[in-house]
Amino acid sequence: MRIGILSLLFSIISNYTEIAYRQSYLQAQGALESIQVLKAAEKYPDCLQQVETFPQSYSDLETEVENLLQECQQGQAKEELAEARKLAEQSKFKEAILIAAQVPADTNVYFEAQKLIEQWSEKIFLIASNQYQEGKLIQAIALMGNIPAGSSWAEKAEATIQQWNQDWQQNQIYIQSAQKAMDAGHWKKAIKMANKVSHTYYWQKQSNLIIQTAKAKIASAQVADSTRTRKYRSRSTLPRPKLIPRSRLTKWICLNNPNPKCNK
Repeated sequence: MRIGILSLLFSIISNYTEIAYRQSYLQAQGALESIQVLKAAEKYPDCLQQVETFPQSYSDLETEVENLLQECQQGQAKEELAEARKLAEQSKFKEAILIAAQVPADTNVYFEAQKLIEQWSEKIFLIASNQYQEGKLIQAIALMGNIPAGSSWAEKAEATIQQWNQDWQQNQIYIQSAQKAMDAGHWKKAIKMANKVSHTYYWQKQSNLIIQTAKAKIASAQVADSTRTRKYRSRSTLPRPKLIPRSRLTKWICLNNPNPKCNK
């Protein structure tokens, strides 16, 4: 009887275990089908989320799940890169780079993403350079900071920023010195200092204004000197009037004066 009872219990437990296993297996198959549906609908984020929660107890299903995982990763990477391209078309290179940098290295669009990041980094570098030319130093440096460290443009950007800071400080000194010379009336010195400014649009604009003003002052002073010189020469070359002798002058006065005392 004991053996019969144990055998019966074992049979019941075995049947229950088998039923539970089958039920769990069917649930896993249902989850797999859900993942396949999400992948077919190109709902890649949901697909990847479902894969993460898929049970790893069924080896015959794991292979299919692994394939779905890779396909969903590839699909999501393509979508992210497409979104990054749209942002770049709107000149939103910073946002485009941030999205493209999230593309996994094991996807087939990874190298394309890295190539685009290089192109967009160059665009940022050129835009920042134009801002510096316009005198927007702070904005240009901030924009350069959007170039990712892994880009080949990162090192060039760092060196360029250092050069900008040095040139900016030196140009300020030159312009201030030139302006002081202008205020003191030392126009040639003002021109000399202004000519030392670096060849950027912002600083050349200030430099040219000082140079043109100084040249106009010099020209005006030269005209004034020339006018004074001509007046002096014209006065010095006029013939001196001839003086009439005193005796003749007295005689002439008396002839025209009826006063008798004049003839004495």
